[in-house]
Amino acid sequence: MHSLRIVAAVAALLASGCIPLVVGPNNFTPAGEMGEAPHSLGLAVEASRPLTDGTHLASGQVAHQALWLSEDLNLRIPVDDSLAVEGQLKAASFSPVPLPVPVGVSLGARRTMLRQATSGVSLDLVGRGLAMTTEYTDNVGKQKLKGSAYGVELQAPVSYRPASWFAATLTPFTRMHLLNATIEGLSGGEKTSQSGFAWGTGLSLSVEFKVSVIALAPALAYELVRAPSGEVVLSQAEPGLWLGARW
Repeated sequence: MHSLRIVAAVAALLASGCIPLVVGPNNFTPAGEMGEAPHSLGLAVEASRPLTDGTHLASGQVAHQALWLSEDLNLRIPVDDSLAVEGQLKAASFSPVPLPVPVGVSLGARRTMLRQATSGVSLDLVGRGLAMTTEYTDNVGKQKLKGSAYGVELQAPVSYRPASWFAATLTPFTRMHLLNATIEGLSGGEKTSQSGFAWGTGLSLSVEFKVSVIALAPALAYELVRAPSGEVVLSQAEPGLWLGARW
């Protein structure tokens, strides 16, 4: 009965378009830019699947149909020639209706370990902490559904830049989140909660084209996600696009 209630809650939240708690890894930024274009502002959009407590992922059909978009507004501010602070405002929308719903924020740092700005190979190390929450009221079932995710993301982008206007970036990444899902009756009835850790690891490839300060970067990530129950492993491709300015 407990699992059935969690499945019902997840289904209702998916229908509302507000539950994508684990948004994409956002692996679009090339390495080695601290000395040449340290400032960055742009919008990243990724397509993926939601992950809450992991119970609903036991159904391959549900996981396949539950596609969503994550939209991140990214800002990078340099501290010195090899270190920058990165912040993100995170939103999500349930496909096929791309109506962004704010879900959280992230904050982290990027350090350049190897830089060959004109041409050659560069390496950055990136770490972020993030917090995301969402809430939905199911008036039909007389329930309030809440979810949250808190975690960390680690990345090591490696870029090859044959020319100043083009960069190819390969990024291994890993991330872990503490996920919480709560169902509570609107009239103060029974309250059911479930929580656990979910982790994901994967690899992404992006190519960036830059004209003056404007940059466009399509990307594709592949990630293996293990649900909090430890019984469900979801592998998924995550196509994405970054559009913004670097100066």
